[in-house]
Amino acid sequence: MPKTPKTYDEFVKDYLRKYRRADERINQVGDQIDKLKQQQSSTSIASEEDAEIQKQIDKLLNSLNPAYKLVYQYEQREVDDEERPDLTEEEFFQYHYERYLESQAEDHSDE
Repeated sequence: MPKTPKTYDEFVKDYLRKYRRADERINQVGDQIDKLKQQQSSTSIASEEDAEIQKQIDKLLNSLNPAYKLVYQYEQREVDDEERPDLTEEEFFQYHYERYLESQAEDHSDE
């Protein structure tokens, strides 16, 4: 039996719960990266140590889910603002809810 799509309110509540979890994970990785970057800049000579630290930073970034990685990079201003349009909260949820409904419709067309 096909699953009934969530209502808009259920979707927003679920999205915020997932976002909080994602935010905690992004912040954990961000803190670890900041610590590594501090170690990197405290040495005066660019060394093998710096290269090793950079590898650890890359590994941490790659441990993130791709969507989280994009959020982290955006927060660090490593991604252009054009890639993330300024939406009101309402527009943001409406946009994602429409994507969600589209994906639900596609799932049902496969059955």
